Amino acid sequence: MEPDDTIEAIRAKDVFTSTDVDCLRALTQQYPDDAYLWDVMGDVSQLVDLSSVGSEFARMCYLQSIRADPKYGPAHTSLGYWYDIDDNLAMAKKHFELAIEHGEGGSARDGLASVVTQMKDRNEEQDL
Repeated sequence: MEPDDTIEAIRAKDVFTSTDVDCLRALTQQYPDDAYLWDVMGDVSQLVDLSSVGSEFARMCYLQSIRADPKYGPAHTSLGYWYDIDDNLAMAKKHFELAIEHGEGGSARDGLASVVTQMKDRNEEQDL
Protein backbone atom coordinates (compact mmCIF):
# COMPACT_ATOMS: atom_id res chain seq x y z
CA MET A 1 0.00 0.00 0.00
CA GLU A 2 2.98 2.30 0.39
CA PRO A 3 3.48 5.03 -0.67
CA ASP A 4 -0.24 5.81 -0.88
CA ASP A 5 -0.85 5.38 2.87
CA THR A 6 1.87 7.89 3.72
CA ILE A 7 0.77 10.31 1.01
CA GLU A 8 -2.83 10.24 2.21
CA ALA A 9 -1.78 10.69 5.85
CA ILE A 10 0.23 13.78 4.90
CA ARG A 11 -2.52 15.16 2.65
CA ALA A 12 -5.01 14.82 5.52
CA LYS A 13 -3.05 17.33 7.63
CA ASP A 14 -4.18 20.91 8.06
CA VAL A 15 -0.63 22.29 8.03
CA PHE A 16 2.39 20.92 6.18
CA THR A 17 5.99 21.12 7.40
CA SER A 18 9.40 20.53 5.89
CA THR A 19 9.34 17.17 7.71
CA ASP A 20 6.43 16.16 5.47
CA VAL A 21 8.48 17.07 2.40
CA ASP A 22 11.42 15.07 3.80
CA CYS A 23 9.15 12.07 4.35
CA LEU A 24 7.87 12.24 0.77
CA ARG A 25 11.40 12.76 -0.53
CA ALA A 26 12.50 9.60 1.28
CA LEU A 27 9.68 7.68 -0.40
CA THR A 28 10.95 8.75 -3.83
CA GLN A 29 14.06 6.66 -3.16
CA GLN A 30 11.89 3.53 -3.02
CA TYR A 31 9.31 4.68 -5.59
CA PRO A 32 11.18 6.87 -8.09
CA ASP A 33 8.62 6.30 -10.84
CA ASP A 34 5.48 7.16 -8.86
CA ALA A 35 4.02 10.17 -10.68
CA TYR A 36 1.42 10.76 -7.96
CA LEU A 37 4.09 10.85 -5.25
CA TRP A 38 6.14 13.45 -7.12
CA ASP A 39 3.05 15.56 -7.84
CA VAL A 40 1.95 15.55 -4.19
CA MET A 41 5.46 16.40 -3.03
CA GLY A 42 5.41 19.41 -5.36
CA ASP A 43 2.07 20.54 -3.94
CA VAL A 44 3.15 20.07 -0.32
CA SER A 45 6.46 21.83 -0.91
CA GLN A 46 4.61 24.96 -2.03
CA LEU A 47 2.75 25.08 1.27
CA VAL A 48 5.78 25.00 3.58
CA ASP A 49 8.38 27.63 4.35
CA LEU A 50 10.17 28.05 1.01
CA SER A 51 13.52 28.47 2.72
CA SER A 52 13.42 24.76 3.54
CA VAL A 53 13.04 23.59 -0.07
CA GLY A 54 13.53 26.56 -2.40
CA SER A 55 11.08 28.07 -4.85
CA GLU A 56 12.11 25.82 -7.77
CA PHE A 57 11.60 22.59 -5.86
CA ALA A 58 7.91 22.27 -6.74
CA ARG A 59 8.59 22.74 -10.44
CA MET A 60 11.28 20.06 -10.28
CA CYS A 61 8.80 17.70 -8.59
CA TYR A 62 6.15 18.28 -11.25
CA LEU A 63 8.68 17.74 -14.03
CA GLN A 64 9.82 14.51 -12.37
CA SER A 65 6.18 13.42 -12.13
CA ILE A 66 5.83 13.92 -15.88
CA ARG A 67 9.08 12.06 -16.53
CA ALA A 68 7.65 9.15 -14.56
CA ASP A 69 4.38 9.29 -16.52
CA PRO A 70 4.13 11.77 -19.42
CA LYS A 71 0.34 11.33 -19.47
CA TYR A 72 -0.18 12.16 -15.77
CA GLY A 73 -2.61 15.05 -16.15
CA PRO A 74 -2.53 16.40 -12.58
CA ALA A 75 1.19 17.18 -12.86
CA HIS A 76 0.57 19.05 -16.12
CA THR A 77 -2.15 21.05 -14.36
CA SER A 78 0.21 21.82 -11.48
CA LEU A 79 2.92 22.91 -13.92
CA GLY A 80 0.41 25.08 -15.75
CA TYR A 81 -0.33 26.97 -12.54
CA TRP A 82 3.35 27.08 -11.59
CA TYR A 83 4.28 28.65 -14.94
CA ASP A 84 1.31 31.02 -14.75
CA ILE A 85 2.54 32.31 -11.39
CA ASP A 86 6.07 32.53 -12.85
CA ASP A 87 4.58 34.64 -15.70
CA ASN A 88 5.61 32.15 -18.38
CA LEU A 89 2.25 32.09 -20.10
CA ALA A 90 3.35 30.08 -23.14
CA MET A 91 4.55 27.20 -20.95
CA ALA A 92 1.47 27.50 -18.74
CA LYS A 93 -0.78 27.22 -21.80
CA LYS A 94 1.16 24.22 -23.08
CA HIS A 95 0.80 22.32 -19.80
CA PHE A 96 -2.87 23.17 -19.33
CA GLU A 97 -3.53 21.88 -22.85
CA LEU A 98 -1.58 18.69 -22.10
CA ALA A 99 -3.52 18.25 -18.85
CA ILE A 100 -6.82 18.50 -20.73
CA GLU A 101 -5.54 16.14 -23.42
CA HIS A 102 -4.73 13.61 -20.69
CA GLY A 103 -8.15 13.74 -19.06
CA GLU A 104 -8.03 16.64 -16.61
CA GLY A 105 -11.12 18.77 -16.42
CA GLY A 106 -12.25 21.82 -14.50
CA SER A 107 -9.08 23.12 -12.90
CA ALA A 108 -7.03 22.68 -16.08
CA ARG A 109 -9.76 24.28 -18.19
CA ASP A 110 -10.05 27.20 -15.76
CA GLY A 111 -6.29 27.66 -15.81
CA LEU A 112 -6.17 27.55 -19.60
CA ALA A 113 -8.98 30.10 -19.88
CA SER A 114 -7.15 32.44 -17.50
CA VAL A 115 -3.85 32.12 -19.36
CA VAL A 116 -5.45 32.64 -22.78
CA THR A 117 -7.21 35.75 -21.45
CA GLN A 118 -3.93 37.09 -20.06
CA MET A 119 -2.19 36.45 -23.38
CA LYS A 120 -4.98 38.20 -25.27
CA ASP A 121 -4.86 41.19 -22.91
CA ARG A 122 -1.10 41.49 -23.37
CA ASN A 123 -1.44 41.37 -27.13
CA GLU A 124 -4.08 44.07 -27.03
CA GLU A 125 -1.86 46.24 -24.81
CA GLN A 126 0.99 45.87 -27.32
CA ASP A 127 -1.31 46.94 -30.15
CA LEU A 128 -2.12 50.25 -28.42
